[in-house]
Amino acid sequence: MPVTPSEVVELRSHAGQIRRTGRWSMPRRLVVHSMAGAVHLDLRQAVISHRVSHIELATQAGATTIVLPPGATADIDGVSTTGGTARSKVPSTPEPGSTAPHIVVTGSAAAGTLLVRYERRFWFWRW
Repeated sequence: MPVTPSEVVELRSHAGQIRRTGRWSMPRRLVVHSMAGAVHLDLRQAVISHRVSHIELATQAGATTIVLPPGATADIDGVSTTGGTARSKVPSTPEPGSTAPHIVVTGSAAAGTLLVRYERRFWFWRW
C-alpha cells in the first residue's frame, strides 16, 4: 500500500514525546508544537516526495532531534532560540544538481535544544 504525502501536518504535545521513525510520509510542511517534551523526527526511512520540505517548530523546554537520510541537507537559519541552542551537523545548502531532500527548519526553540544530524554508527549499531 503506497504512502501518500499530505501538504500540511500538525503535531502537538504537552509534557510528552513526539516521535516519528521508520517508514512514514513526510509532508511538504510539518508544524510541531511541543511544551516540556522531546521531539524526535527520524527521516532516514521516511517517504519524502517533495524536493524541499519545511519543518516549523514552536518548542519550549525540550530537546528536538532531526535525523536526516544520507546526502540530505538542512537550513536552520530561520530558527530563533531563547535560552537554548540550535546546531546542525549537516550541510545547509544542497550541491548543484543534487536530488537529495532539502529540509528548511523555521520557528522557535525556547529553553531547549535543536540538533539536526545524520545517523550515528558504531560497529553494528546505528541510531
